[in-house]
Amino acid sequence: MYRNRSTVSASGSMILVLVLVNAIIIRTAFVSDGYWHQALIITLPLLVLALYYHYKKLYIMKDELLLLNEDVKLLHTYIKGGSQLTSFDKKNADRLKAELNRGTVLQKEDFPADVIRLNSLVKIQDKATGQLLELTLVLPEKAAISDGRVSIMAPIGTALLGYRKGQSVKWEVPAGEKHFRIMEVINPLST
Repeated sequence: MYRNRSTVSASGSMILVLVLVNAIIIRTAFVSDGYWHQALIITLPLLVLALYYHYKKLYIMKDELLLLNEDVKLLHTYIKGGSQLTSFDKKNADRLKAELNRGTVLQKEDFPADVIRLNSLVKIQDKATGQLLELTLVLPEKAAISDGRVSIMAPIGTALLGYRKGQSVKWEVPAGEKHFRIMEVINPLST
């Protein structure tokens, strides 16, 4: 159904374990008589490994589509129950489902604060015109474009979901493609 990247949060634990092992080895080496340099032969590869996992985690989380587990479950349920959807809505639902299946699913405690999710308040800038737009991603029944509430099923809602502050997003409109930069993301404390 969707990918769950538990290794993203596990790499932080791996770093902690490696640093603790490194500290124990160095402590033991310094207590020994003059053989501390041998500890470096063992600990340097461990530290390099820890840094590798740390930067790999940052790279994964920076470049991937990140989704909140609660949102994914809710949206999959919403899509499955969409028997009353029009053909246009079904097309949008298919796009949303594809995005949900493509993204990396994280638990709430691992979810970065600057990633767009359901009920996020988002400020985006049109790259061509410089115009700033402020909108909130909501379920279709709560959408009201006049109040800046955009359906998650709308093409722009699907395009923004899972991206973070600073990233660029393209959105297909009838006249072609629009390119936006995400300027700010404000997530609710609880939904």
